[in-house]
Amino acid sequence: MRARSSQSTSLSASLVGCPARAPRRGLRGLLLGCLLSLLGGLLSPAPALAQNAKLRLERFDFMKLPDLRLYLTFVEEDGTVIAGRQASDFKLLLDAADQGAASAATTFEGNKEPIFVMAVVQASGVVSERALTEVKNGLRRISEVVGNTNGRMGVLSYAGNTTRLLESGTATEADTAINKIAIDGEAAETHMIDAVRTAIDLLKAQEKGRRKLIVLFSDGIDVNNDKKLFVDLGNRAQQANIIVDTIGYNEIDPSKLRNLNEIAKRCYGIDRYAKAPSEIGPRLDAIVDEIQKQYVLTFPLTIQGDDKEHTFQVTHEAGGRPVYSNAVNEKLPSKIPAGAIKPPDGKSRWWLWALLAAGVIGAIIAALLLRKKPAEPVAQPQTPVASNAPMPAMKANRTVALEAAGDIAMGWLMGTTGKYKDQTFKLKDRTVIGTATDCDIAIEDGFMSARHCEIRKVEGGFKLVDLGATNGVVVNDKRVKEHFLVDNDNFRLGRTEFKFKSIFS
Repeated sequence: MRARSSQSTSLSASLVGCPARAPRRGLRGLLLGCLLSLLGGLLSPAPALAQNAKLRLERFDFMKLPDLRLYLTFVEEDGTVIAGRQASDFKLLLDAADQGAASAATTFEGNKEPIFVMAVVQASGVVSERALTEVKNGLRRISEVVGNTNGRMGVLSYAGNTTRLLESGTATEADTAINKIAIDGEAAETHMIDAVRTAIDLLKAQEKGRRKLIVLFSDGIDVNNDKKLFVDLGNRAQQANIIVDTIGYNEIDPSKLRNLNEIAKRCYGIDRYAKAPSEIGPRLDAIVDEIQKQYVLTFPLTIQGDDKEHTFQVTHEAGGRPVYSNAVNEKLPSKIPAGAIKPPDGKSRWWLWALLAAGVIGAIIAALLLRKKPAEPVAQPQTPVASNAPMPAMKANRTVALEAAGDIAMGWLMGTTGKYKDQTFKLKDRTVIGTATDCDIAIEDGFMSARHCEIRKVEGGFKLVDLGATNGVVVNDKRVKEHFLVDNDNFRLGRTEFKFKSIFS
């Protein structure tokens, strides 16, 4: 077939040369030449792939079973992204059995999902100012892409120690942190492994089920260059579903860059190398492409889920030779997993919200029509609660607490995780929470800011306010700046979780 295509192309080319004689042959010859040129282009083979092209299977989405969605990155040997392939170019292998071609293909950029990125940058004295400038410029481009997805980005630099410039923030906050990366010429040794471990831990604390990526710029050298440590680091990232993409740059001993390969290949990352500062920018641009142009493929499954582990692999069939992805063992659920993140489908649900609103309004009107005037309550003497008295037992029914008469007389927090589980903290008119020793509630939590938040007593209850904490305040699984607390609200500060409790006057 290839020989025939080449022959057709040559024939077309020779005939396309005939339009130069068009004045003698007339319009018919010109049209014939153009037609054969077009035909030759259609018969020519698909662009050949590089010998070592990589197809990386990264994530699974079971939200629309029996349609399975897979996230794949496709790159040439040098890390250049291979884009523009069709759904029919990819096939799914399930336990080595051919399940057929994908039915649909889109890109991560078109799928409108957030991504969480952590940049880890070597800033020891062996890094030149020119190289660091290229790194900063490239990270700003990555930050812009992350911002466009409504994702989050963190920035760490390392030399003798790891510097947390930003644990997680917006694109604007990330740009500010990137500007603060500075070369530490005093460090006698580098601790790359510690820095990457920190990045993994910070990403693990982010929203589950999302795409997570570490971008590591390094010369591949750690104070301890034991190969096993780099292998373990890659495995650690893989177990947390985190990809580590590396950009290696070492003018003195390029052989050390093999350590970066050990990390990347264990977690299905892409390792890229720069031989000069001018090559660093294009390598970071390739990561921008990798984020935006990752394939999101839909495969209609022909088997039922059985909650058992199966081996998944994708093959790319076009371009002259097959390319196989990494094989991943994953359980095939019999139903949509609880708590799975539903991907955006672009369809409006206004009619559903309208029905819900109409139902709520109808219920309120019915309650007002049927409500009878209650009897006057008999006044009861108030019994003050001592500050050192045990917290009163609360009713389990949250609705009862909301319907209680009067204002909140007292509020307190109860720890629900870790070393603070079941501990109680009484709230004052203004209660500051953080790691600083002068806080009203001082907490030992490496992911909490010094003055993380405060709880203010306001008319009708208590308000929780974020004081600009790096990791923010998460109430009932939603990040907020301010929140009026309701009895039994759960909120997370760093990695410590609390429940708000209250009693009414």
